[in-house]
Amino acid sequence: MGENPIIRFYRPLDNPHPARSHAARLAQLLQVDLDELAANNNDFPPRSNTRPRAVLLLCERGFDVVTPLLHEFTYQAMANDLLPIEEGTSYKFEIRGVSGVEEKTAKFDEKDTIWTSIRHMHMKDTIDKLMLDFNKFCAEHTNFTDKEKATSLNDMRDMLATLPQFQEMRDQFSLHLNIAEKCMEQFEQKKLLEVGLVEQVLADCVR
Repeated sequence: MGENPIIRFYRPLDNPHPARSHAARLAQLLQVDLDELAANNNDFPPRSNTRPRAVLLLCERGFDVVTPLLHEFTYQAMANDLLPIEEGTSYKFEIRGVSGVEEKTAKFDEKDTIWTSIRHMHMKDTIDKLMLDFNKFCAEHTNFTDKEKATSLNDMRDMLATLPQFQEMRDQFSLHLNIAEKCMEQFEQKKLLEVGLVEQVLADCVR
């Protein structure tokens, strides 16, 4: 196949069974053989191979081999896959207010009620819920009339800029608006809809 793959292996640290080390041991032996092959063969991998390095997954029999083949399109999963979120908890973003654009760093934790309510939802449902909750928040305050409703992420961005007196809620909505927008941009640019269909076919073959 002309591949010198990056090897990843399954080894749950909380499993005391001796079998947990089998994939790790096999990965070690395979890495030694590949390193030796590369050292003794100047044309390995072939220079004609311009593809990115493949990833070889080594699992034990009880492992779910389908899940690693599939992108998950829930809010939390997409955010961690596509955006520079540090250790799954810290994210830098920009917020537009009446005084201009500010850069903020957000921490994801259980105190963020918006995060806890949408993190496991499909991205489409996430966006719908964000707009529903935002419109409900606006309706509860006199700053907005019943006619002012957010019907898109752009509407939300414009309306959030006029909420300096509700800074905490403004920041939370702005954070998740930013994440949702960035994820959808990456979804379109990387053609993840098409990728997801290919992954589903691969998963069906494994089954």
